[in-house]
Amino acid sequence: MVWFQQFTIQRKIKFKVMVFIFILAGLFTGWLLFSRGKEGVEWGPLTVLEINSGDSCTFVYPQERYYHVTLDRNKLVFPEIINHQACDCKIDDDKILVAYINTQSPSELIFKVITEGNSQRRIILETLSNQRIEEGAYPKIYITERSYYVLSGRFLYKLSKANLKIEKIQLESYETPLITRDGRLFFRQGDFLVLDEDYGDKKMLPLSSKERVRGWGIEGESVIIERKDMAKMVSLKDETQTKLRTPSYGSLNVVGNMGHIAIILFSHTSGEVPLFDPALAAYSIIDHVDYWYYSPYLYDAVQHKFYDIPDEVKQLFPSHDASLTGYCAPLNLKLIEAEFHQYMDN
Repeated sequence: MVWFQQFTIQRKIKFKVMVFIFILAGLFTGWLLFSRGKEGVEWGPLTVLEINSGDSCTFVYPQERYYHVTLDRNKLVFPEIINHQACDCKIDDDKILVAYINTQSPSELIFKVITEGNSQRRIILETLSNQRIEEGAYPKIYITERSYYVLSGRFLYKLSKANLKIEKIQLESYETPLITRDGRLFFRQGDFLVLDEDYGDKKMLPLSSKERVRGWGIEGESVIIERKDMAKMVSLKDETQTKLRTPSYGSLNVVGNMGHIAIILFSHTSGEVPLFDPALAAYSIIDHVDYWYYSPYLYDAVQHKFYDIPDEVKQLFPSHDASLTGYCAPLNLKLIEAEFHQYMDN
């Protein structure tokens, strides 16, 4: 019996030692994560952040100490009603842009421009069939120097800023097209990423059937490509590749592009989100960023650095269900706040 008592004592000692080691490891990890101050990303002069939370959208201008304005989507489309939250809203300088699907029968895809003095231009881009809506027609607005684009499913509507004349472009796939501020349009065509040109599409980058273009790395210069268990940034000039952070049980998605800064999100590929992800835990220690699924992060494609979302932006999230995106455009939020108070979320 003496040997059994000694064995039991040894097991208890080993257990206590293991617990102590785990506690030390946890404290060490925490110290690594938070021992140095948060590094801040360098925002561009045209950077706009947008927080979407169902019925409202908050526009944040980082260059002016995170000055922000919140608009009510329902007020922007009144007296119409948005069909299942199928609405996108953007601000371009002193104008409010809204693209939405209404609840009429049949439903219509509408683009609206609201300018100073409450002047409005309402344009029916297309009447949508039920099949088109079921396939995915949720609108997304892009802003360039001379045009607006509205993406809906596999169709892209280009509207001239000068006269709002519409040009309809049908895409080959549901992959998101890439558009630069100066108006260059890139999209997938078969096994290539191509540049749309007047005299024909120019092949820019070969793509395998398993690869998906997720967004810009550096606008007009490099793209972020994802395939099953990895993500990479690829140069359009010489196809140089830079491996990006990816989780052990998921993928990397791009949910916003602002010049050389991308907003990224780690998505879980199947089932429930795991209690622990080895890759994200390791990257958290290396980058001093607390990575996890479905939380937005910033990626600086020039510096090849990942950053957490600034606290000034996190504090504006009305709920955990809110999403973050971003784009580039001139912004006059103080004028918007003064002239369009009837559309504010009060």
